[in-house]
Amino acid sequence: MTEGLRSLAVPLAVTALGVSTAFAGPTETALELIRAEARVAMRHPVFVGPDGLRQICAPAPHCLHSRDAVERLLALYQVACQETAGAVAAADITLAVLPWWLRRGSPFRPALDRALQEGRLGPGRVELVTGDAAAGAAGVFAAAQLLARGDARRVAVVAADTAIAPAVLDMNEASGFAHTRQTRHNPFPGEAAVALVLAANHEGAAGLTALIEAPEPLRPMAPDRGLMGQVSAGLLARLVPPDGPFNLVADLDGERYRSEEFGVVCSRLPEPGRVIVPALSLGYVGTATLALQIAVALGGADRRPSLCWTIARSGLRMAAQVIPDRKG
Repeated sequence: MTEGLRSLAVPLAVTALGVSTAFAGPTETALELIRAEARVAMRHPVFVGPDGLRQICAPAPHCLHSRDAVERLLALYQVACQETAGAVAAADITLAVLPWWLRRGSPFRPALDRALQEGRLGPGRVELVTGDAAAGAAGVFAAAQLLARGDARRVAVVAADTAIAPAVLDMNEASGFAHTRQTRHNPFPGEAAVALVLAANHEGAAGLTALIEAPEPLRPMAPDRGLMGQVSAGLLARLVPPDGPFNLVADLDGERYRSEEFGVVCSRLPEPGRVIVPALSLGYVGTATLALQIAVALGGADRRPSLCWTIARSGLRMAAQVIPDRKG
């Protein structure tokens, strides 16, 4: 299980955060609704696919009527940054974590490059990271490396994804990357953006004390694969005190989720704890998944979660231990 294991270079303090999700209102309101496991079930007013059906998803109100995939993403991104009250702009470097369809060579990339030149992703130094949920972890790992080397004192990681934009849905379906319209695994993917401003944590402040990930073969029926959940259970067990309970934010909405995975994980953890499954379309939100889980875990009422667990479509399992804000 430990083959290929990665961990943080330094514990991280979260000095500011902002989110833009399907829940209207400021960051704290949105996060409290997610912690309360509120549901956001709606059909999008303008997203009609080739099958003639409107998508059952939770659109972000900031870009409700925009059909342009890049503009939707930029709207989510910019609102999340604004929610940090200028902390992203004051960071030494911004790592923009964006979905796979904005990689180099993509037909969407020129619009993103123009936005980057215009300063819409941040006024200072901005570096791009693209991929799936694993890219969210890659952004946090990169921030930890920059802080550990002393290359920066504050690093902003801004992760944004809009898996429900019409062009993206159509491209996903055509490429077979994700069977978004026909998937049996509801709820449908949604969209979110999360801005985390990170610093090296030497005082036990709210933030991440650990983040680890390990690969797992993609295909459930691959030779010698074993039960689903073995890798996830091993990662989480490394972060849970031997005799302690756990509170967990889990991504159970990804297309690789099965009851077998969750069953194995729960049987391996030392004591049953509370599991928060984010509301409809706020479970798997692509590159923003891990960042959203961290934001959910950082504050709020008693019994707030202390662990995050997510699954990337690339086959990586990720687990993070969060030091919550005790003033929350």
